[in-house]
Amino acid sequence: MRLVFIKKKFNPYGGAEKYLLTLIHHLKKEKEDIHIISADWPEIKGITQHFVNHISWDSTLSTWSFNKKASHMVDALKPDLTISFERTTCQDIYRAGDGCHQEWLAQRKKSSSLFKKLSFYFSPLHRTLLHFDKKIFTKTPYIIANSHYVKDQIIRYYKVLDSKIQVLYNGVDTHYFTPTINKEVRPFTLLFIGSDFERKGLEVVLKSLKLLPSNIKLNVVGKGNIHKYKKIAQEENVLERVTFLGPQKEISHIYHSGHILVLPTIYDPLSNVVLEALASGLPVITSKNNGASEMIENGKEGYILNDHLSHEELAQKMKQVINNLSSLSVNARKKSEYFSLEKKAQEFQSFINKIKYIHT
Repeated sequence: MRLVFIKKKFNPYGGAEKYLLTLIHHLKKEKEDIHIISADWPEIKGITQHFVNHISWDSTLSTWSFNKKASHMVDALKPDLTISFERTTCQDIYRAGDGCHQEWLAQRKKSSSLFKKLSFYFSPLHRTLLHFDKKIFTKTPYIIANSHYVKDQIIRYYKVLDSKIQVLYNGVDTHYFTPTINKEVRPFTLLFIGSDFERKGLEVVLKSLKLLPSNIKLNVVGKGNIHKYKKIAQEENVLERVTFLGPQKEISHIYHSGHILVLPTIYDPLSNVVLEALASGLPVITSKNNGASEMIENGKEGYILNDHLSHEELAQKMKQVINNLSSLSVNARKKSEYFSLEKKAQEFQSFINKIKYIHT
């Protein structure tokens, strides 16, 4: 059977890419005829690759042009099944890894100025993503959501039948991400990991830090406006306690340097850093606007925030974690083992096999 996967770009450190590579490895064992449509993908023995030369310098045009050229390739290949990890309109199965853009805008508007809200409405990119979401969710035969949080949004906004959507959580490499020892001798460190500091809630973390003992530090990892957030940290009198590490290609050692992951995000379909932190033995505090919060039981592997904008609530939860750090760390690692990359890839493979059976 000919299977076609669509993934625009390859990030060697990306969770979706590792997930897809593991899935392909399993499917190769079944001697499937596997093809990948991409603008940038490494050579894989036994896999046929088709490169898309699309417009890449503008996000809006990139979305349109990649979809057009990928659709033409699918038509030419005549696959038995097409599985897309991108916003395209030519697939049998769509993995909604980016969630539901309408919900993202709704959450963003809650803390945005009137001017910002208007910019969302008139933005060509936002209008494009909303257009693609509506077409994809209403027309694609099968949808994979990476959390019930996302599934519920798709049903609410687009009236999609419950039976059309399968929830399959992301996986984490539990061999690469492992707990470390002797953290007691290191400074107590909070970790904030994620690009787009505004969406991930860095300002709330910085404000919460001033409510914690002065010996507690914060490491910030990811791409964002460092100058802006250094200024906020200075205004909150915590700048000397914060280290901005920038983007990191190798991330496992970062988890080894920290004790708690804090992520009061505005919107995340399912944040992979939560899985990585749990596998590394770190309790997690995140918002209910993160699909990964479904992996956390309050007081067991960490805490879920009721109000992601409340730095007081975040500080209170952090104090609770600090007081029970040892047991929460053990629980975090145990929970991650339910979400190993192998297990989740096998679940995805089983779903593909089920759809293959329906199509034959």
